[in-house]
Amino acid sequence: MSLLFYSEDEENKNQESIDKYKDFFEEYRNKSISLTEALNYMVSSSKIEKDKINVLTEDIVKKSKKTIENNFEQIKEKYPNITKEDAIIISSYTCESVDENYSPYKILNTNLVSDDRKNGIIKIAKYLYILLKSLRKLSRYYLDKENKYLYR
Repeated sequence: MSLLFYSEDEENKNQESIDKYKDFFEEYRNKSISLTEALNYMVSSSKIEKDKINVLTEDIVKKSKKTIENNFEQIKEKYPNITKEDAIIISSYTCESVDENYSPYKILNTNLVSDDRKNGIIKIAKYLYILLKSLRKLSRYYLDKENKYLYR
C-alpha cells in the first residue's frame, strides 16, 4: 500500500505525527470492533441519509465476505497469521458499495486529505484502526536491512 523511506529527520517527523494522532486510537486498543460497527460509524459521518447507512454497510460486508470465502485457503497459505475476519476487513477497503461515493477507500482517502484532517481522522478512526490492525498480519517486504518496507 505504501512505501516508506526513513531518515533520522523523517523518523522524528513521523514520530511527531504518530504521537499527534495516537490518542484517536487509544480507546479502541482493548475493544473488539466489528467491521459492521466500524463501517457504520465511518459511513454515518458522511452526509448521507440514515436509512441508507445500513444498506451500504451490509452491501460492503456481504461483498467482502463473498470474496474471501472463495479465496481464503489460498490467502491462508500465503499469510498463515491472517484470520478470515482480518482478510474480510482488508478486502472491504477496496469494495465498491451500491453507491460508489461511499466506498470505504473513497471515504478514507477523502478524510485523510481533507483540510480539517483532525476531524477527518475522528470520522474514520474505528475503520482505520481495524484496517491497520489487520494489515499488520500481512508479511512485510523488506527492501534492505534498514526500516524500509512495502505492504502488499
